[in-house]
Amino acid sequence: MSATSPRDKFLALFPKLSQELLGYLRAESMPAEAISWFEHNLQHNTPGGKLNRGLSVVDTVDILLCTDQQGNKLQAYFLVADDMMDASLTRRGQPCWYRVPGVGNIAINDAFMLEAAIYHLLKLHFRHRPYYGHLLELFHEVTFQTELAFYSFYLPVALAMRMVGINDESLYKRALDILLPLGEYFQDNKCSWNINIALENASPEQRAELDKHYGQRNSDSEAKVKAVFSASNIDVEARFKKYEKESHERLTQLIKELPQNPG
Repeated sequence: MSATSPRDKFLALFPKLSQELLGYLRAESMPAEAISWFEHNLQHNTPGGKLNRGLSVVDTVDILLCTDQQGNKLQAYFLVADDMMDASLTRRGQPCWYRVPGVGNIAINDAFMLEAAIYHLLKLHFRHRPYYGHLLELFHEVTFQTELAFYSFYLPVALAMRMVGINDESLYKRALDILLPLGEYFQDNKCSWNINIALENASPEQRAELDKHYGQRNSDSEAKVKAVFSASNIDVEARFKKYEKESHERLTQLIKELPQNPG
């Protein structure tokens, strides 16, 4: 990967944004211990992962003009809280923030600090822009929705559209109509689709097997679950191929119907 790749450029910006946040806390005379804790919180939760949300904003602006890191902080805010609610053990190959020694339930406050960081940076960098109010509305709307398809797929594109001056609200509706199903397909492909389909089509005996073995971390339970998934009345693989084909055709048609020069 070249030193000037979009990912490298994006990551190179993170230290600057971190220092802006830490500088603000110092200017407000926050205790050194609190500042150090917040820095650890930022470094642990924000820059990792695939960075799809932040890079999508940059890519979309490039596409729209033919020529933001806040989405990643929003995801970090969601994930810190989500990991606690789900009692997850690891995230991105490292312990979940609440499981880091000395953190525990303080992670609840840390999640709110990550969210607050978004609005401080938006104000610092964008309050003089005509689209500043739209950016605030988008982040508030996504925070209320907390749906992966919304904040991972629609938010980056909608932010970029606002930043390049697209004001036709019908185009945002079209983007939503495409990006939400795309996000749902992505989420289904990761985890939930298989078990949901199995539960919808299982016999009482198969449902009992799933209730007993699904989510259990041992080879016997894994084999029992796979056997149910492969049963002729369920056949998760065949059903998914059909779902995948139909999803692709539907999304492709929606994309084809988009105007080529929105202005």
